[in-house]
Amino acid sequence: MNLSNIKNHDELKLERNVGQSLTMAMEMFNTDAKAMAESLGMSRAYLYKIKEQKTVNATRLKDIAAYYNLTSEQFLDLPLKPLVTAYISTSSQILNHIKQTKPKLGRYTVNAEKLSGEVAQIISMLEKS
Repeated sequence: MNLSNIKNHDELKLERNVGQSLTMAMEMFNTDAKAMAESLGMSRAYLYKIKEQKTVNATRLKDIAAYYNLTSEQFLDLPLKPLVTAYISTSSQILNHIKQTKPKLGRYTVNAEKLSGEVAQIISMLEKS
């Protein structure tokens, strides 16, 4: 994950914008455009076109957000809350991996999810200040 480019987005007019969110997510998570486009069932050209748009239909938005283990709301908030959004995505990936590869440890992930939510709240508060 690359968070070093976050400061470079200061010149953007920060708003809830699919294109801005996608651009930032692709940079932060070092997303391979070809792999993402294939995973979402679209061409790479269409993926790049979305980066220039402010909106997409709800189904497409949900699919793109899910690619990053985020809800649509979290994905759209990415330019406004990059640190907490990156944390949520990463912690979700880790917990999902544990659930899939170590099902016997599943009962421990309930506590981990609760603690992860508390950490996300703290990061959000710090990000606001």
